[in-house]
Amino acid sequence: MNLYIYLIFFLGLLIFAYLAMGNKDSRDKTIYLGVLCFAIWMLMGLRDVTIGTDTKSYVHIFERACLYGNNWLESVLTKMREPLFYIITWLVSLFSDNYTAYLLVWAGFPAIGLFIILNRYLNNTIECYEALIVLCMLGLYAFFVAGIRQTAAISIVLISFKYLQNANFWKFAMCIAIAAMIHNSVIMFLIAYPLRWAKIKWWYIIVLLIVLILSTKIKLDIIVKYSALLFGNRFESYGTIYQSSQNMSAFFVQLALFLICFIKIKPLISKDTTNNILFVLITIGLFFQSLAGLLAEMSRISFYFSAFAIILVPRALQEYPPRYRPLVNGTFIMVCLFLLLFVSKSNLPIYKFA
Repeated sequence: MNLYIYLIFFLGLLIFAYLAMGNKDSRDKTIYLGVLCFAIWMLMGLRDVTIGTDTKSYVHIFERACLYGNNWLESVLTKMREPLFYIITWLVSLFSDNYTAYLLVWAGFPAIGLFIILNRYLNNTIECYEALIVLCMLGLYAFFVAGIRQTAAISIVLISFKYLQNANFWKFAMCIAIAAMIHNSVIMFLIAYPLRWAKIKWWYIIVLLIVLILSTKIKLDIIVKYSALLFGNRFESYGTIYQSSQNMSAFFVQLALFLICFIKIKPLISKDTTNNILFVLITIGLFFQSLAGLLAEMSRISFYFSAFAIILVPRALQEYPPRYRPLVNGTFIMVCLFLLLFVSKSNLPIYKFA
């Protein structure tokens, strides 16, 4: 049953993408993207409470909000950080005590975030579909049905890219500040602003591989110490203490997507300097992922940066000559779908509707 749900999801959106591809009217892309994001919203929001590592714990928080109302809100706001998460949870509890309604509200964050950024930076329906594939290959979909708070923060980060691109620091910082009131780890994304125009070199890959190897062999107490000061032990409840082999797999998936883009780095950057910022973000994501063998929390920090592969990879695939482009796009889609549906055990978690 689980496989059939995902087969219908992916194949239905793929067929729709190709049917709408022939018409160059941008409204078709917007309509398709609306359908795609609506499908993601439904899939995430209508999931059973057993789907996702932390869904039960979030539903338990929601149930307490429904039970104790204003007293609960006053209590948690005096003790907890990230007040916006609790305020939104309390607001939902005023209208419904059904956990599906609660999950639908939070599922709206990634659905809206994805719609805004993909509609702004991608050109056609196939690119939008490839963005969905990349999202799942990175493990972001699996995380979206697990970590509600950081999912919302990642969604706001995606929206903030417009201000990062335009060097509008105050609006960019405001977005990060809002996201930090939901999940404070997002403050790490602030480093993207001073680094946004860095130049990417091929030998960075060698450095990242060296860091990856060292992170599995040595312990840097100073990193662990400052991570504990910043995040405490919060990630222990996120189910993020993965085996090193899983961290290695995530790194090589990100690296493979990076290399797909790096092959076309010159035409991408010459066509649009925004692509240079995207390269920088994905490289930072690789750096944090390379440290995951040392500190598992780094894998979750990596998501803030690696998520932007959903823009750059589809753009890179369109840089091939028109006569080869259908073959390149088709091969990429088919290989990724095969890996997601028949090989990967973690990127598409077992699904059940509520």
